[in-house]
Amino acid sequence: MDQRTNPFGYDLDAYGALTPSARVVAGMTEAELARSVFERVAAGSSTIKEARRLNDLEVFPGRRYSHKTITMRRKNWLPSRINAMVRNPLYKGTHIFDHSMGPIERKVAALVSPSLWQAAQDGIARNRSGTNRPRRDYLLKGLVFCDDCGCRFGGTTSGWGNSRVPFYRCAGALGVMEPDPAQRCVAKPIRAVALERLVWTDCEVARPETAGTTDFCTRRRTVEENVRRIGVHTEGQRPKTAIVTVDFYTSASSKYRFIGEDGERL
Repeated sequence: MDQRTNPFGYDLDAYGALTPSARVVAGMTEAELARSVFERVAAGSSTIKEARRLNDLEVFPGRRYSHKTITMRRKNWLPSRINAMVRNPLYKGTHIFDHSMGPIERKVAALVSPSLWQAAQDGIARNRSGTNRPRRDYLLKGLVFCDDCGCRFGGTTSGWGNSRVPFYRCAGALGVMEPDPAQRCVAKPIRAVALERLVWTDCEVARPETAGTTDFCTRRRTVEENVRRIGVHTEGQRPKTAIVTVDFYTSASSKYRFIGEDGERL
């Protein structure tokens, strides 16, 4: 039995083909509501705002399947789901699905015009944080995890006087992961330069031949070969204290404590 997920805004007709949904939600059809998301993003709204709007309208976040059962993985709409929806070319009439012989493309009923779909893509691109700022390479990217909520820490910048200072921040603290501010992770952001300096010093001890190198690619490769995981546990409120544990593939580990902006070894 075919158990494909029905994309939001669509139902299946008697022949099993996707068709705009006439199901009434929030005073309009589901197809109209889906179209409004594209219109609003194209006009300047964000995925966070649209997820919040659907939650405020009490639009059911569950997913319907072709065999008509409904599943509910999350209690609310997330910006990540809005992002995936807006980026899906299906809504402009092009359905791409995987097949053993390779991707297959077929035409379906469009909910938005190609021009509106593209305008929504441009809107997402404009809203992407830091698009007009110089990019920084984060030495520990993908290796830092929050021991409190389980999310990764990602690189970001924050205002510091008249400059932007790089930090590692828990993704669980972002509206993209949790629209409800009360439910977001409160992990302490860690200044990138301070954490990278401590970790790199340990890596130099493990790999003396890399000592003194300033080449980012060499440093990154050395870190990946030696560091298995970096965990961050946050204690207290004001000020917050972060206890950072670095696990190495050699079974050794290091611990640092961050109270202010700089860290110290434990």
